[in-house]
Amino acid sequence: MKSRIFLAITAILVFAAASEADGQLYYGIRAGGTLSTQSETGILWTNDGLRQGFNLGVFGGYRLNEHFSVQTGAKFEEKGMRYNYINNEGTFRVLRKNDYINIPFLLKGTLGEKSGLPESWSIYGFAGPYAAVQVYEKEKFISGHPQDATNLTDSSKSPDFGAVAGAGISKKIRNGHEIFFELSYEMGLVKIDSNNPDYRNKASEASFGFRF
Repeated sequence: MKSRIFLAITAILVFAAASEADGQLYYGIRAGGTLSTQSETGILWTNDGLRQGFNLGVFGGYRLNEHFSVQTGAKFEEKGMRYNYINNEGTFRVLRKNDYINIPFLLKGTLGEKSGLPESWSIYGFAGPYAAVQVYEKEKFISGHPQDATNLTDSSKSPDFGAVAGAGISKKIRNGHEIFFELSYEMGLVKIDSNNPDYRNKASEASFGFRF
């Protein structure tokens, strides 16, 4: 799993570094926390069964003009859920881990001076589709262990496709570089569980980053 993550990150960093001379191109790194669950189509969110995880990645983009840009990248993100396993012995809590390499394709809109913020600050929004490949999967009991279930069979599917939207705020620092904080929401649009075919991935993320 780790080798795949490093290969994806290295490939994008090499591309970004080679393109740095063009002022319209930018790249950066990001990291943050993820809250995820898996639930039926049409349900945006549920507080039951949340898994806490993290995300880590790199990105690159091209500025179309002062206010709009297109952006892609690759990030490792932990998704999944917690659920109850019930049998005649009682109820047992299970953690499902589904970790992905996620590649988004985003249109980004930025407001600078028109936002009313100081000159070095900007706010922005973004939206677009994503594609993700699962790189790790596991289910384990986290409270007790029933006698008749020595192993759990993971029923997850790969890959995942969906949509992402979010917003952030950034501040310019030395040499035109920027630091930023952003919030985003991901909605999976395809089946990710063979036992529960209506289940989709849902995740909220908070990330900090550095834009070169």
